[in-house]
Amino acid sequence: SLILVALIAASSVVTYAWLTSTGTSDSINYKVGDINYTIEGPQVADNTYVVPGQQIASGFVITNSSNIETNLRVQFTITVEDANGALKDWTIGSNNSTDELILTLNTNWVLDTDGYLYYGGKDLEADDVIAASTNPSSPIAGLQLNGALIGNDYSGAVITVQATFYAKQDAYIKWDEMGSIDWTTGI
Repeated sequence: SLILVALIAASSVVTYAWLTSTGTSDSINYKVGDINYTIEGPQVADNTYVVPGQQIASGFVITNSSNIETNLRVQFTITVEDANGALKDWTIGSNNSTDELILTLNTNWVLDTDGYLYYGGKDLEADDVIAASTNPSSPIAGLQLNGALIGNDYSGAVITVQATFYAKQDAYIKWDEMGSIDWTTGI
């Protein structure tokens, strides 16, 4: 009976054999694309004073040094301080009955209902992208005061037009998916 117990104990021992092998793939290197634009201008008229109907800007010089395909949009911020120091709200566009600043766009630029000018439009097609190192046209062909809305009551007013350009990589993110960060709070 002791032999039987020993045989039972011996049969419960299990032998494990681990068969392993390792291998390493070749390295794959990736480079992150670079979006890089410089903006100069617009070329402003030499006159100290401007009058309605006079062209006051002739465009921006946009240099694209990006190494990937990109999309580009522009937002204008306008502040007007009249001779008494009061701030006025003005709009920019092409409607003579509502816009104080009349904007003439260059080819390929579209003013969307969200207030941005988009190169090729907001809903882009394949040919609306800006190829790497290809310089897009200026968004504005002309900018002038609307004489139908701007009269002597604005004599001496100071008009400040600021253009903010936004560039993003093409195809992998949409404009409405882009967020913003408050660098002060990190949110």
